[in-house]
Amino acid sequence: MTLPTKRWLKGRPNCGDGKKKDTPLSWFDSPLIRRHINTCISGRSDINWLDYFKDQYCQSSLPLGLTVGCGHGELCHLILRQELTQRMEGFDISAQAIASARKNAEKEGLAERTLYFTADANHLDHTQNENRYDLIVVSMALHHFDRLEECLDCLKVWLKPEGYLIVNEYIGPNRFQWTQAQIGVTNRLLSCLPSDLIRNLREPDKVKYMIERPTIEYMRDHLAFEAISSERIIPALYERFNVIEQKNYGGSILHLLFDAIMGNFDEENHWEHIAIIRLIMEVEKMFIDLNILQHNHSFLICQKPSVIPYEEVLDKKEEITQEIETNIEIPREENEALEKNEDPSLEIETEEENPPENEETHDQKEETFLKTETIEEIPDERKEPLEEEESDQTQPG
Repeated sequence: MTLPTKRWLKGRPNCGDGKKKDTPLSWFDSPLIRRHINTCISGRSDINWLDYFKDQYCQSSLPLGLTVGCGHGELCHLILRQELTQRMEGFDISAQAIASARKNAEKEGLAERTLYFTADANHLDHTQNENRYDLIVVSMALHHFDRLEECLDCLKVWLKPEGYLIVNEYIGPNRFQWTQAQIGVTNRLLSCLPSDLIRNLREPDKVKYMIERPTIEYMRDHLAFEAISSERIIPALYERFNVIEQKNYGGSILHLLFDAIMGNFDEENHWEHIAIIRLIMEVEKMFIDLNILQHNHSFLICQKPSVIPYEEVLDKKEEITQEIETNIEIPREENEALEKNEDPSLEIETEEENPPENEETHDQKEETFLKTETIEEIPDERKEPLEEEESDQTQPG
């Protein structure tokens, strides 16, 4: 049984050069798949999710940001290098990871612009840091939090009223209880690949012929917090925040299939490897479009909802009503009729429909005018022939 892991397998030889390098294990490690994800989020293969947010929402650097589950600080430092924020803070439950993040910040010359602290996302303090952060970023961390809703409630308190919450997450089945359709399609694709491309890089003496759905017992015993709340992420975000954008980017097959074998694909030197990856991406997209598979990963941009107290709504309504009444001028006749509880429009319509008998209508006046004009325009020398023609027409034939 092969289970997805995080990112890298440390200390394995790469391409037989004798040097110890990081071997890619995850679908995120493929340059081709990363460009595909970029396109799903930003519409362009060369603009990733952070660049997209900066281009669309940040005219200048935000004062202070926070990363939730910061790990070794890579994301914090990337945000600072891209000038999304002027300063960054980050927390993680692992004291070892925090120590590593501080060392990395010193190496990169970012120690004065970063602050790292240890904290458990399941037990955050709601009473501190109110309206502190202009930007909060959570990447592949929320699905590990058992008390997801409580964590989001606290992040909502910490976020400034005009701040942004960016979420880049796995939203697939809880505890990797993949659907039968996912497993079936993935295994059929694996059966089509040559053995050299499905060597298990996590367990070198094995070949990844197929995947299996892990049991709940296995997940509880070995991966207790892995995908423990993934299915609740999207509903919880929509309940607590104003979701400005949600961009889904698949992963229902790519995530499963390429786990532990991604390093077997050489995208720089083998065009056939690129063709296989492209084909698998298209297969995933086709099954998602047919609604046979669902997106397992999503990118969201959120803000605090703008809540106006009910008393303010009533005051604003009364103010607008008064302004409308002041600006509308009612004619004097209609105003008098309204005071008498009469409808002036009825009298007006009656007058128009029944004109006085002693007055000519507009059409009668126009007809008289045309006759007068016609007689006056006829020269004297032509009157006699016209009179003769008229007398001829009155005689019987």
